Amino acid sequence: MVGLYSTLNDLNDLGYRFQFTISCDMPFIKPKIIQYMIQYYSSYDYIIPQWNNGYIEPLFAIYPIKITLNLVKKCLKTNKLKLTNIIDINSNIRFISIENELKKYDLLLETFININNKNDIPEIKKKKTNF
Repeated sequence: MVGLYSTLNDLNDLGYRFQFTISCDMPFIKPKIIQYMIQYYSSYDYIIPQWNNGYIEPLFAIYPIKITLNLVKKCLKTNKLKLTNIIDINSNIRFISIENELKKYDLLLETFININNKNDIPEIKKKKTNF
């Protein structure tokens, strides 16, 4: 949350309107997925990938800087650090179906693989031949 605050604050000072947030533990991101998501940024406040089970990917999303910066400040003050708290549910949100829309650009959905610790690596090596 502090990292988001820092980048949102700096981008806001520079006059940017949107931020594409990407987690640092996602090494297999496919550029075509980013291109697909960016095409919607002028029509929506938020662009967030969503799995069919309803789970969203808040660390691979496009956020409006001013709205999100205010929500991040509020979250930090109140110690509510769940990332879904930085999404203004009253805004115009485009949830992009991972399985129905994004899979055509990343058949194995490798973009959404996270490496959180060294124990994740053997499982990823089984799935990915060039890792």
